Amino acid sequence: MPQIQASPRSRPAVAALHLSHRQDRVARVVREMLIWRGEFDASQILVEARHSVVILSGRVATEADAREACRLARSVLGVAEVDCQLEIG
Repeated sequence: MPQIQASPRSRPAVAALHLSHRQDRVARVVREMLIWRGEFDASQILVEARHSVVILSGRVATEADAREACRLARSVLGVAEVDCQLEIG
């Protein structure tokens, strides 16, 4: 059976796809961490991941909830930085 090899032109697309899957995985793990480990309502938090930076946006009840959400996001493997854009209230 002949082997199929990716052409040099398709490698950037494969790398981009791999990065996209990794970013999706990081965002999913952060979201799960906020839901299961956070002692606050995380239903209004949107999680995005871009190149090891997690962006948290949305609304939480208190400043303490926002700090805890950012702390939990930072604790996830693969997260280099957290951009905490959470609104309070």
